Amino acid sequence: MPQLRYQLTEMPSDSISKSFPVPGIESLRPLLLGTRHMAVAGHYGAAHAAFAVLESGGNAVDAGVAAGIALGVLQSDLVNIAGKRTSLAHLNHQLNSIGGVNDGVFLMPDETGDAITRLTAFVVAPDMGSEVLLGELRARIDAVFLPRPLYFVDALPRNATGKLPRDVLLQFAQTCASRAKRKNVG
Repeated sequence: MPQLRYQLTEMPSDSISKSFPVPGIESLRPLLLGTRHMAVAGHYGAAHAAFAVLESGGNAVDAGVAAGIALGVLQSDLVNIAGKRTSLAHLNHQLNSIGGVNDGVFLMPDETGDAITRLTAFVVAPDMGSEVLLGELRARIDAVFLPRPLYFVDALPRNATGKLPRDVLLQFAQTCASRAKRKNVG
Protein backbone atom coordinates (compact mmCIF):
# COMPACT_ATOMS: atom_id res chain seq x y z
CA MET A 1 0.00 0.00 0.00
CA PRO A 2 1.42 3.40 -0.91
CA GLN A 3 2.33 5.76 1.89
CA LEU A 4 -0.35 8.37 2.51
CA ARG A 5 0.83 11.92 2.15
CA TYR A 6 -1.34 14.26 4.05
CA GLN A 7 -0.91 16.57 6.94
CA LEU A 8 -3.10 16.36 10.00
CA THR A 9 -3.09 19.57 11.95
CA GLU A 10 -4.86 19.56 15.28
CA MET A 11 -5.71 22.91 16.72
CA PRO A 12 -6.43 23.63 20.38
CA SER A 13 -10.12 24.35 20.89
CA ASP A 14 -9.44 27.85 22.23
CA SER A 15 -7.56 28.88 19.07
CA ILE A 16 -9.99 27.54 16.49
CA SER A 17 -11.86 30.75 15.84
CA LYS A 18 -8.56 32.64 15.51
CA SER A 19 -7.01 30.25 13.00
CA PHE A 20 -9.98 29.05 10.97
CA PRO A 21 -9.94 30.64 7.50
CA VAL A 22 -13.45 32.13 7.58
CA PRO A 23 -14.05 34.73 10.30
CA GLY A 24 -16.90 33.83 12.60
CA ILE A 25 -17.02 30.14 11.63
CA GLU A 26 -15.61 27.62 14.05
CA SER A 27 -14.83 23.95 13.58
CA LEU A 28 -13.85 21.31 16.10
CA ARG A 29 -12.77 18.84 13.41
CA PRO A 30 -9.13 18.31 12.58
CA LEU A 31 -7.85 20.27 9.59
CA LEU A 32 -6.82 17.85 6.81
CA LEU A 33 -4.66 19.20 4.00
CA GLY A 34 -3.67 17.39 0.81
CA THR A 35 -1.16 18.38 -1.82
CA ARG A 36 -2.78 16.58 -4.79
CA HIS A 37 -6.22 15.40 -3.69
CA MET A 38 -9.10 16.43 -1.55
CA ALA A 39 -11.92 14.40 -0.02
CA VAL A 40 -14.75 15.64 2.16
CA ALA A 41 -17.30 13.51 4.00
CA GLY A 42 -19.58 13.68 7.01
CA HIS A 43 -17.03 11.81 9.11
CA TYR A 44 -13.26 12.26 9.02
CA GLY A 45 -12.79 8.47 8.82
CA ALA A 46 -14.82 8.38 5.60
CA ALA A 47 -12.81 11.29 4.20
CA HIS A 48 -9.64 9.38 5.06
CA ALA A 49 -10.93 6.29 3.20
CA ALA A 50 -11.72 8.38 0.12
CA PHE A 51 -8.34 10.09 0.31
CA ALA A 52 -6.56 6.73 0.53
CA VAL A 53 -8.29 5.60 -2.66
CA LEU A 54 -7.26 8.79 -4.46
CA GLU A 55 -3.67 8.45 -3.22
CA SER A 56 -3.47 4.89 -4.55
CA GLY A 57 -4.55 5.97 -8.03
CA GLY A 58 -8.34 5.60 -7.83
CA ASN A 59 -10.73 8.08 -9.38
CA ALA A 60 -13.45 10.23 -7.83
CA VAL A 61 -16.12 7.54 -8.26
CA ASP A 62 -13.95 4.97 -6.45
CA ALA A 63 -13.28 7.48 -3.69
CA GLY A 64 -16.98 8.27 -3.34
CA VAL A 65 -17.83 4.59 -3.05
CA ALA A 66 -15.14 4.10 -0.40
CA ALA A 67 -16.45 7.08 1.58
CA GLY A 68 -20.02 5.78 1.31
CA ILE A 69 -19.05 2.34 2.56
CA ALA A 70 -17.10 3.89 5.42
CA LEU A 71 -20.06 6.10 6.39
CA GLY A 72 -22.29 3.03 6.45
CA VAL A 73 -20.05 1.61 9.15
CA LEU A 74 -19.10 4.80 11.00
CA GLN A 75 -22.58 6.31 11.12
CA SER A 76 -24.73 3.19 10.95
CA ASP A 77 -27.53 4.66 13.05
CA LEU A 78 -28.41 7.38 10.53
CA VAL A 79 -31.92 7.23 9.12
CA ASN A 80 -32.77 8.89 5.80
CA ILE A 81 -36.49 9.32 5.07
CA ALA A 82 -37.89 11.58 2.36
CA GLY A 83 -34.52 13.32 1.99
CA LYS A 84 -34.32 14.16 5.70
CA ARG A 85 -31.72 12.64 8.00
CA THR A 86 -31.52 11.99 11.70
CA SER A 87 -29.98 9.39 13.95
CA LEU A 88 -31.70 6.66 15.89
CA ALA A 89 -29.86 7.92 18.97
CA HIS A 90 -31.51 11.34 18.55
CA LEU A 91 -34.94 9.79 18.09
CA ASN A 92 -34.42 7.57 21.15
CA HIS A 93 -33.37 10.59 23.20
CA GLN A 94 -36.47 12.53 22.17
CA LEU A 95 -38.74 9.57 22.97
CA ASN A 96 -37.19 8.90 26.36
CA SER A 97 -37.25 12.57 27.39
CA ILE A 98 -41.06 12.67 27.27
CA GLY A 99 -42.57 12.75 30.75
CA GLY A 100 -44.35 9.47 31.52
CA VAL A 101 -42.15 7.37 29.24
CA ASN A 102 -40.23 4.85 31.34
CA ASP A 103 -38.29 3.31 28.43
CA GLY A 104 -38.43 3.41 24.66
CA VAL A 105 -36.53 2.70 21.49
CA PHE A 106 -36.84 3.31 17.75
CA LEU A 107 -36.04 0.59 15.23
CA MET A 108 -35.53 0.88 11.48
CA PRO A 109 -36.42 -2.59 10.17
CA ASP A 110 -34.58 -4.12 7.23
CA GLU A 111 -36.00 -3.34 3.80
CA THR A 112 -37.87 -6.25 2.26
CA GLY A 113 -38.82 -6.24 -1.41
CA ASP A 114 -41.08 -3.44 -2.58
CA ALA A 115 -42.76 -2.96 0.79
CA ILE A 116 -42.39 0.46 2.39
CA THR A 117 -40.10 0.28 5.41
CA ARG A 118 -41.21 2.49 8.27
CA LEU A 119 -39.68 3.40 11.59
CA THR A 120 -41.03 1.32 14.45
CA ALA A 121 -41.01 2.37 18.10
CA PHE A 122 -41.52 0.41 21.29
CA VAL A 123 -42.44 2.33 24.41
CA VAL A 124 -43.01 1.54 28.06
CA ALA A 125 -45.48 4.21 29.19
CA PRO A 126 -48.25 2.62 31.23
CA ASP A 127 -50.19 5.83 31.91
CA MET A 128 -50.02 7.35 28.42
CA GLY A 129 -52.12 6.85 25.32
CA SER A 130 -50.83 6.78 21.76
CA GLU A 131 -52.48 10.11 20.84
CA VAL A 132 -50.70 11.93 23.67
CA LEU A 133 -47.35 10.27 22.95
CA LEU A 134 -47.54 10.98 19.21
CA GLY A 135 -48.49 14.59 19.98
CA GLU A 136 -45.41 14.94 22.18
CA LEU A 137 -43.19 13.35 19.53
CA ARG A 138 -44.69 15.56 16.81
CA ALA A 139 -43.58 18.61 18.81
CA ARG A 140 -40.01 17.27 19.05
CA ILE A 141 -39.23 15.57 15.74
CA ASP A 142 -40.11 15.97 12.08
CA ALA A 143 -43.34 14.19 11.11
CA VAL A 144 -41.54 11.90 8.63
CA PHE A 145 -39.80 10.26 11.60
CA LEU A 146 -42.96 9.51 13.57
CA PRO A 147 -43.11 5.77 14.23
CA ARG A 148 -45.51 3.65 12.23
CA PRO A 149 -46.19 1.35 14.05
CA LEU A 150 -45.91 2.40 17.68
CA TYR A 151 -46.10 -0.47 20.16
CA PHE A 152 -46.85 0.01 23.85
CA VAL A 153 -45.13 -2.81 25.75
CA ASP A 154 -44.65 -3.82 29.37
CA ALA A 155 -40.85 -3.99 29.04
CA LEU A 156 -38.16 -3.88 26.37
CA PRO A 157 -36.16 -7.09 25.74
CA ARG A 158 -32.91 -5.83 27.22
CA ASN A 159 -30.07 -8.29 27.75
CA ALA A 160 -28.10 -8.74 30.99
CA THR A 161 -26.00 -5.64 30.27
CA GLY A 162 -29.05 -3.48 29.48
CA LYS A 163 -28.47 -3.42 25.72
CA LEU A 164 -31.04 -4.02 22.98
CA PRO A 165 -29.39 -6.16 20.30
CA ARG A 166 -30.79 -5.48 16.83
CA ASP A 167 -31.64 -9.12 16.12
CA VAL A 168 -33.61 -9.32 19.38
CA LEU A 169 -35.47 -6.10 18.51
CA LEU A 170 -36.33 -7.41 15.05
CA GLN A 171 -37.77 -10.58 16.59
CA PHE A 172 -39.61 -8.46 19.18
CA ALA A 173 -41.11 -6.39 16.33
CA GLN A 174 -42.44 -9.56 14.67
CA THR A 175 -43.95 -10.72 17.96
CA CYS A 176 -45.61 -7.34 18.56
CA ALA A 177 -46.93 -7.22 14.99
CA SER A 178 -48.49 -10.69 15.23
CA ARG A 179 -50.09 -9.79 18.61
CA ALA A 180 -51.52 -6.62 17.09
CA LYS A 181 -52.98 -8.56 14.14
CA ARG A 182 -54.60 -11.12 16.49
CA LYS A 183 -56.00 -8.30 18.62
CA ASN A 184 -57.49 -6.55 15.57
CA VAL A 185 -58.96 -9.78 14.16
CA GLY A 186 -60.50 -10.98 17.44
